[in-house]
Amino acid sequence: MTIKDPEEKEFLNNIPKDARAARKAFDLDPCIITYACCPVCSYPHELTDNDGQKRYPARCTFRRYKTSQPCGARLTKNQVKDGESICVPIRPFALQSFQVFVGAMYSREGIEETVRRTNVCLADDDDLWDIKEGSSIQGLTGPDGKPFLHSTDELRTVWSLSYDGFNPYHNKAAGKSASVGSLGMACLSLPPSLRYLAENLFLAGLVPGRKQPTLDELDPILLLLVKPLLNSYNTGTWYSRTYEHPEGRRSREAVAVTVCDLPGSRKLTGCAGHSANKFCSLCHLHKDDINNIDQSTPGWQRCTYDEHKKAAEAWLAAPNKTQWKRLWKINGVRWSPLLLLPYWDPTEHVVVDAMHNLFLGLVRHHFREVIGTHWKEQKENDDEDMPAVSAQALEKGRKIMSKSPTRTKLHSLTISVLRALCLERNLGHLVKQQGSRTKKWPF
Repeated sequence: MTIKDPEEKEFLNNIPKDARAARKAFDLDPCIITYACCPVCSYPHELTDNDGQKRYPARCTFRRYKTSQPCGARLTKNQVKDGESICVPIRPFALQSFQVFVGAMYSREGIEETVRRTNVCLADDDDLWDIKEGSSIQGLTGPDGKPFLHSTDELRTVWSLSYDGFNPYHNKAAGKSASVGSLGMACLSLPPSLRYLAENLFLAGLVPGRKQPTLDELDPILLLLVKPLLNSYNTGTWYSRTYEHPEGRRSREAVAVTVCDLPGSRKLTGCAGHSANKFCSLCHLHKDDINNIDQSTPGWQRCTYDEHKKAAEAWLAAPNKTQWKRLWKINGVRWSPLLLLPYWDPTEHVVVDAMHNLFLGLVRHHFREVIGTHWKEQKENDDEDMPAVSAQALEKGRKIMSKSPTRTKLHSLTISVLRALCLERNLGHLVKQQGSRTKKWPF
């Protein structure tokens, strides 16, 4: 069809031809800042002004310890663009602006009204229907010392922060082994029906691979996100207009909880992993007392915010690697940029997410495999189902039993032999292990 009208031609010519042109025309592209992450230590470097031109540093200048030398790893590589040679990051990290994302969200119809209604909807004392109704979030105070969510002149929202690593090449046994981390946030002041829609989820950035940052290497990247969050809480952000307030209004945001799996939460909070000497982030138990289940003993005393922060500050002030390792082994705590947020408590604001806990079967694994609640119900013909025990195996078991056996010695016997030994001692009525399995679970 031939169009003769010049106005129609111009209108059709201005219609975007692909998704990239449409995002640019309607200003839908996110506002991001690209940093050059060090391939060795993961420290992010921003563009610097060099003779009127903005460039990335050629080498990493980060000192991991106060007495150590700069990293010195190469940060950029040469690349040809539009016929010119330019320097680009070897390992780029793109950080999305939190304030710009929030401003775009508040400009959509219904968001402000929904936040206002959700913030004043409190649960009964005995029923909790949403994470936002918990005491930690409802007890959150603002810079003025008053309840954070109960402001009438400002728009206030609480958010969750999550970090997790994933393989960008999918989890194939024969595929490439790599890991990329994601830093994301969800607005808890929205109802669950809207909270996890794609347009309402804030993706701060993807921490580049090929390996995940180890221990404190995530801290400099996390600090880039914490700084705007700190400003959002202390001074707030003035938006020139929102959907309900064309004249403009101020908003404040706070990270109320971190929602991750266990390794992700330990990286965000600065706590040691489950295999460390100080394996628990909530109490004072050490690895030697891992079998202590008496909650009246001193080791079960809950860690406090002041204890955690004091240990983190001591770790941060350590002058060298030796002191870092010593404090890390004793306290199991290191510094985390989240401690810069005056309201954030690592002993109260950490949640293990439902995806790992329930949908991926961690709770089921701990109850059935670790604790051992996997016993089958009694069968009448259970004796017939058990494998036959040879005389040689039974004699071996009798010798072990006659010498005050240790747990390791007993673990060398099969279930069939242990059952036969119990029957010889008239303890058959106490045996609860059923079925035909001949191997024991490693308690």
